[in-house]
Amino acid sequence: MLVAQLKSAAKPVHYGDFSPCLSSREGLSATASGKLGGAARVQGSGATPGTPLGRAEKGELQVFPNNNTYSGTWLDGRMHGEGLYVWNDGSEYAGDFRDGFMWGQGEKRWPTGRTYSGEWVQDLMWGNGEMTWPCGEKYTGQFCKGVFHGRGTRCWPNGDSYTGSFRKGEQEGDGSFTSAEEGWVYTGHWVHGLMCGVGKMSWPDGRTYVGQWVDGKRHGTGCLTWPDGARYEGQFASDRVEGHGKKSFPDGSWCEGAFKDGHLHGHCTYHWADDMEFEGLWENSAVVGPGTHRFSDGTEITGDFESRGACGEGVKSWANGCEYTGRLVHNQIHHYGVLKWPDGRCYVGHFKDEAMHGVGMLSWKGTEGDAVYKGYFADNIFHGHGSLELPNGALYEGDFRCGVYHGRGKFHWPDGSTYSGDWHNGEMEGRGTLSHPGGDDTECFVYVGEFVEGEMQGCGCATFPRSDGEVDQYKGDFQCSRIQGCGSLTDASGSRHGSFESGCTVGEKIDASGQVFRGSMARDVAHGPAVMYGAKVTAGFWHNGACQSSLRESLVSAKMGSKVFSAEESAEPNVAGKNKQQNGVALALLPGAVADCLTCDAYAGQVEAGKKHGHGIYVYADDTAFKGEWSEEEHPRKEGPAPEVRGVFGPAMGPKNKDDDDDVEEEDDEDVPKKTGESAKEAKQLDSLTDFVDEDKVTSKVDTKEVEAKLNELKKKKEEAEKEAAEREKKLQQVRICPDDLELMCSELPLCDRAALERLLRMHDGDLIAALRSAVRTIPINTS
Repeated sequence: MLVAQLKSAAKPVHYGDFSPCLSSREGLSATASGKLGGAARVQGSGATPGTPLGRAEKGELQVFPNNNTYSGTWLDGRMHGEGLYVWNDGSEYAGDFRDGFMWGQGEKRWPTGRTYSGEWVQDLMWGNGEMTWPCGEKYTGQFCKGVFHGRGTRCWPNGDSYTGSFRKGEQEGDGSFTSAEEGWVYTGHWVHGLMCGVGKMSWPDGRTYVGQWVDGKRHGTGCLTWPDGARYEGQFASDRVEGHGKKSFPDGSWCEGAFKDGHLHGHCTYHWADDMEFEGLWENSAVVGPGTHRFSDGTEITGDFESRGACGEGVKSWANGCEYTGRLVHNQIHHYGVLKWPDGRCYVGHFKDEAMHGVGMLSWKGTEGDAVYKGYFADNIFHGHGSLELPNGALYEGDFRCGVYHGRGKFHWPDGSTYSGDWHNGEMEGRGTLSHPGGDDTECFVYVGEFVEGEMQGCGCATFPRSDGEVDQYKGDFQCSRIQGCGSLTDASGSRHGSFESGCTVGEKIDASGQVFRGSMARDVAHGPAVMYGAKVTAGFWHNGACQSSLRESLVSAKMGSKVFSAEESAEPNVAGKNKQQNGVALALLPGAVADCLTCDAYAGQVEAGKKHGHGIYVYADDTAFKGEWSEEEHPRKEGPAPEVRGVFGPAMGPKNKDDDDDVEEEDDEDVPKKTGESAKEAKQLDSLTDFVDEDKVTSKVDTKEVEAKLNELKKKKEEAEKEAAEREKKLQQVRICPDDLELMCSELPLCDRAALERLLRMHDGDLIAALRSAVRTIPINTS
């Protein structure tokens, strides 16, 4: 039970018959109390006792006409002094007479056995006396005009007794009544023989009542205590606890409110010893209807209650300031409602087992603004499909797991960038599309490909729109969001494919004029050791597209080394990790490279871990060369001078130039054709060293429609951004500034650009001080 029933006393309250009425007792009729019978008049008149039948002497028996008799003294013809008067019904009086009346001390006996002994006045019991009944009842005390009146004590045959005030034959005023049968004692006020007014009653079981009485019953305000320490203070009605009151229990708990027939009934408050409290409607000491339940831990529930707690619409709050408004079942949050936190967070949605569960919306305030999540919850965390709008304007729409992005989703950044694709534990991971509208320091692009831990990594395609409406595009490998690995790049200057590293390329590029560039590139231009084939062959070290140190414009074939490259030999890959050491260029090669040294030496061949390793040719600055096997930068010997190395870095573009023969040593006529043919084969084989990029490997499947849509979206965002920027500039130009303030800024900051200072002053609405502070921190110094 949510709310305990009111505690009862160790024994049930039994009030008993504590409202005795004297007139209801045996022998207490009006006649028996002396109101009508027992008059000592001889002939109905105290003044004329009647004429005797014969004159009697003093002390003689006198008989009256009604057969009453008198024996005693006379004075002036009236009974006076001591005497005995006997009535014809058997009643008799013995005692004092005066002027024909029973007056003074005397005793009267009735035929019923009742007797009175005491004071008399004019035939009436008046003063102190004692009356007894044959049943054993007895009254001792004061009389007035023949009835009990004044202080007295009355005892009944069953042992009951009353001591106190009487009036006109009834208990009235202050008195004490003891019930011999039930053991209770009442001390207090009486009216018409009944307990009425303020009085105290004590029971033999230890209960005590002090309060108001009406017609022999507790009625009005009073206090009832139990022997175990329980106590009730409040209203009573018809001998029952009823009305407003407060009951306290020995364990420290208490209840206060409306009572009916001893039970809580109506609006009441019950407070437990552990500081738990319920305030609301009760019926027969059970909680029913609306109320508020306060718990010792600070939790508070307001709603409609039944035996097992609040059910239906209600409000539940906690000590930390959180508050729930919605449906409750047995005091628990259930189904649907609104939960608010003191820090401004608010949840509207479904609940299960006192936790956010199901569809809902959670909003909270951040340092940059409001954040809102709409979607599915599981055990108070984001789980399932939903959308999260962050304070900085970012938006995520997609799947969540355990409170983080996981599954398929789309993220929008405040700058207009978007990502749509796979997520894993809160990071972009898997396959997706990333678009960026560009900015002051960044380019506009669309990337479609693989992601790892939030970075573009793996195989992908990046598209960069140009101002002329065309696009630059890279297809290949990425690492840490940078172009790195095997790939191909197509832009306005041509196309290139090969190995890219940190934005630099080692591979082949064909520009718009048809020239072929093989070697190292940076930012799409020749940079590093490379060879360019055009009208002539240029090999050397390049910097930003210009050849800084030319190796030579034409090379001749080198003399043979320890190994000879032979195209006729079969090309087989390594099997089971064994290098077959074949001479053919199609042998399973290590990554190839074309390199140039600062000494103007040149190498073309295989490399491993940045060192020459495998098949290759090295041409020295003195035109000597070695062609053969390398092992970690070492070779057996070098041969020189090399008579001809044309085509070492690839086939020459166009016909052979006659001028190039000036640098070639003449051979014996019988050797020239042979060596020329071998050189052509070797050149063709070595040319393939830079063609190691597998186009099929690096090319991803790209949805062209998706890329076009992204590009159109980016163009639209860019146009909107430009429009907004134009509007801002227009508004800035409309800001009025003081020319003197501008002149002052220019004089204080002479090295800063005047236009920049003017713009800054407008941005601060003409506030000179604010503009100066900002200028010191932000505007660069013009040193030109």
